[in-house]
Amino acid sequence: MFAEEIERRDNFQLITRPELNILTYRICPSDIKRQLAEADPEQICIINKKLNKTNRAVQRLQRAAGKSFVSRTKLRTGNNPGKEIVVFRCIIMNPMTDIKILEEILDEQEEIYSNLT
Repeated sequence: MFAEEIERRDNFQLITRPELNILTYRICPSDIKRQLAEADPEQICIINKKLNKTNRAVQRLQRAAGKSFVSRTKLRTGNNPGKEIVVFRCIIMNPMTDIKILEEILDEQEEIYSNLT
């Protein structure tokens, strides 16, 4: 359900589908997704560097706010270490976590992102 909610929202991009209780995603608004789809490898690298900075900032600010916490990690895209992307890594462990809680986390991330832009 969380993956479906991420895909419904224009500001997010699901990176890895859930395997057991883990998935990754990132802030990547629709207009940037379109740019990535049309970009050459060099442009993709430039766009991803900007997205990486944004995703780091959102994760840091969310953690500092103290309402919720989603970790982050880097994933390689291809064989080139320069093509790493920063993603949120969500590991759902608590069986009491429901979609409403997860929606609130995404809402908070969207709010933080909108305040950055």
